[in-house]
Amino acid sequence: PGVPRPVVAWKAGALALFLLASSLPLVLRLAVTSPPQAVSLVTGLLFVAGFAAGAGALTGGGKLFSGVYVVVWYAAINGLRPADYTGLLAEGADPGTQGAFLGIGLASVALAAVRERLVEAD
Repeated sequence: PGVPRPVVAWKAGALALFLLASSLPLVLRLAVTSPPQAVSLVTGLLFVAGFAAGAGALTGGGKLFSGVYVVVWYAAINGLRPADYTGLLAEGADPGTQGAFLGIGLASVALAAVRERLVEAD
């Protein structure tokens, strides 16, 4: 039957489902041992899915996502706590960090969906 429009939303959903399914054992373990870390991990994975799909659709490739992802992850590993969008390097990300990264992921998908509609209209 095909994929309904906007395609980028379906891509983000598929990525989110894959990331959540592949990390389900870790999420479940964290839900028992450290619920704040479990929430941080889930919101971080949703950020990755949204930003990957949105950035890929906006730029036509994966270079923007790859570049930003590596820089942010490098900053997090080197102790910049606000860059730790998964909360795995600390005892969970603070709610502001979670919200900011989740917002970036959602905004990426929304912008890509708007661009997709504008391209279709032409």
